Amino acid sequence: MEASEFRVAFGRLAKQNGYRSVGTYWVRSFPSTIVAVGLQRSGYSPRYYVNLKVWMQGFANASYTVNRTLLRDPGHIFRREPPDYADALDLENDMVPDSRLARLRQLFDDFIGPLTEACSTRQGIWALAREQPNMIYLLPEVRKHLQGAEA
Repeated sequence: MEASEFRVAFGRLAKQNGYRSVGTYWVRSFPSTIVAVGLQRSGYSPRYYVNLKVWMQGFANASYTVNRTLLRDPGHIFRREPPDYADALDLENDMVPDSRLARLRQLFDDFIGPLTEACSTRQGIWALAREQPNMIYLLPEVRKHLQGAEA
């Protein structure tokens, strides 16, 4: 599969999962958060990484709008795909296109979708961080903000 075909297939899956395209990212906006998913190409090989970023409305008294400047920011929460999906993201291997597409669907179904839903609210982020600490790491200021929102 060529890189352009791969990006188109990934984008199609993102749109099927409720994301809209903004520049090189796919974004879902919720009342209290913005979740963005982007592909980052390795500088050393034809491999991609999935960058998942979350911004929380009201953090540091700020209101966020989706634009290309925001999407360059790492977000309040940043996460990459689990290593289990490296095969689907490595275009150098011999995986046939149908298998790669099936793995990408699985990536959305098992990781991106559930993580997006959990991160659609501050309460969901806080619950995920407490119940599955290996899924997301909260920076100290983010943790403090979420603990204050819980009180």
